[in-house]
Amino acid sequence: MNNIPKKKMTLKALKLSRFSKRILAMSLDTILCMLSTWIALSFRFNQLVLINWDYAICALTSISIAIPVLFLFGFYKVIYRYVNNDLIEVLTKAIAVYTIIFSVIFTGFGIEGIPRSIGLMQPMIMFLLIAASRLFVKTWLDKHFLDKSKGKAKKEVIIYGAGISGRQLASNLLHSNEFKFLFFIDDNKNFWGGTIDGYPVKSPSYVNNLIDTVNPKELWLAMTNLSAPKRKKLLNNLGGLALHVRTLPSFSDLTNCRVGLNDVRELDVNELLGRQPVKPSPKLLQKCIFQKTVLVTGAGGSIGSEICRQIISNNPQYILLVENSELALYNIHSELELIINKKYDKNSQDIILVPLLVNVQDIKSLNHIFKTWQPYTVYHTAAYKHVPIVEYNVVSGIKNNVIGTLNCANIAIKYKVKHFVLVSTDKAVRPTNIMGASKRLAEMTLQLLSNDPKNNDTCFCMVRFGNVLNSSGSVVPLFRKQIENRVPLTLTDERVTRFFMTITEASQLVIQAGAMSLGGEVFVLDMGKPVKILDLAHKMIEANGLQVKNKKTPWGDVEIKVNGLRPGEKLYEELLIGDNPKPTKHPKILQAHEKFIDSDKFEKVMDKLSIYVEQNNINKIRSLFKKNVSGYLPSNEAVDLISNFKKST
Repeated sequence: MNNIPKKKMTLKALKLSRFSKRILAMSLDTILCMLSTWIALSFRFNQLVLINWDYAICALTSISIAIPVLFLFGFYKVIYRYVNNDLIEVLTKAIAVYTIIFSVIFTGFGIEGIPRSIGLMQPMIMFLLIAASRLFVKTWLDKHFLDKSKGKAKKEVIIYGAGISGRQLASNLLHSNEFKFLFFIDDNKNFWGGTIDGYPVKSPSYVNNLIDTVNPKELWLAMTNLSAPKRKKLLNNLGGLALHVRTLPSFSDLTNCRVGLNDVRELDVNELLGRQPVKPSPKLLQKCIFQKTVLVTGAGGSIGSEICRQIISNNPQYILLVENSELALYNIHSELELIINKKYDKNSQDIILVPLLVNVQDIKSLNHIFKTWQPYTVYHTAAYKHVPIVEYNVVSGIKNNVIGTLNCANIAIKYKVKHFVLVSTDKAVRPTNIMGASKRLAEMTLQLLSNDPKNNDTCFCMVRFGNVLNSSGSVVPLFRKQIENRVPLTLTDERVTRFFMTITEASQLVIQAGAMSLGGEVFVLDMGKPVKILDLAHKMIEANGLQVKNKKTPWGDVEIKVNGLRPGEKLYEELLIGDNPKPTKHPKILQAHEKFIDSDKFEKVMDKLSIYVEQNNINKIRSLFKKNVSGYLPSNEAVDLISNFKKST
């Protein structure tokens, strides 16, 4: 019973505004400055010191130095519930600066009537008092406001959305041993100030006061039909609140239109960025696929595997899975088999999967494949795409990206493939690396073959776009893994920007662009606005209920480290070499105007390239690219591992 008044008093204190709390903290430290001065003087004189003029001078000097220094170090921005070693580190730095100033005055210059030793004694005592006061507050809050049921604190949850889904979630939380429901937040003004099932409903503006009034750990979005722009705005408002934000799937994806705790999922990065995908055209998706034989190179890669999933949904007759990695081929083949088994009855005609463990540089095997199955459409996604890895392995990158593409294209012409779609990259535009230059040369190869009068059957096109979210080796899964392990997020440069699109959206647009092709086009996907990678890192950290650790918030959870650009990397990417792209009948697909070299010159370039590749002559390869790939300007010296090792031995 004695704890009830204490809890009420603490609750009233917690409900104060952030400004009022900072004033209280400064007032407390003012008292501690005076107390530490009195203790220091009493120790020095070995007796209790009475309040006098000398004491007043010392105490006032301490206050006038300590409070501004602690403020400048961000000490009063700390939320006491999150007191940890980082707070002590900030306090240590602030008191170190305070000690220098205070000791210069009282130990260096000296003040008549005040012992010089006070200049060092008083800061030490003040440090101990301030640190102890913060640890006491944290202990008090932990004691009175953490639910200790079953020996483990429950995570306190706020539900954004007091509709049907939100109410179902709240009902399920009543029986949870892991979570404790606090209240609803909703946009409907009619709900504000009222209760639903006994729980209060707050306005969205209340979000800004969350960490001042309660101790929530999680915020669940139960607004299943929230548009992408509104969701992005909401998530921006929640940034920095140390809340783990999770969400429900769309209403149509819910099982039996019922909501359970298992339906709550992590936010997709696409939701953090606020992208609004355009619904694909079923006619365009089916045009080159329905009841046809479709071949996908690089079928086990990020884009290749998603293109395969999209192909299955459009009912082909055969899917030829061409892949160089046995593990990747096994994984995509097993996954597609499972999808097909779920989709079709035993009595209906199944889609036939053909897993082919083949390298696109293997001309004989490619010939056998094309001759045997006579594919109608080819989606060529096989490529070495990681910029630094290709910089370190130039010859392998060129063999796969350029020669492999040329092999597939020539064989496609030989066996009269109707549609050949090359998946390209924004790094092909004014490239600073071998990967981008090799992909631009691959584009030029298809442009030239498309204009070849001998080719009357195969329609070539290229589709160029930027980064896809969650693709293998990309920044999103890297950041996610680093956040899970609470290690610093590695950023190459604070200014780096990239275009982003979901794998599903990009794959659907690739298929639709190929269906629109008449021959030789370089299609460019509308990726929206470029995203600053630093902003993406902040959003991902905050969406996990964590705080960024930096100079302003040294008590944060996850640090962002800048390591510098890797070999061949650019600060920003472009999608167009020229200007004024032409619109197409799809709002997210544009057609670029890209020049390419004539056939005679191209043959000479490829002959020289073949020779330089065989010789592993990296400098001549780079020189050849400079002369023939528009805009190629390498950003660093050659770092190819094999050639550099030879030079050093």
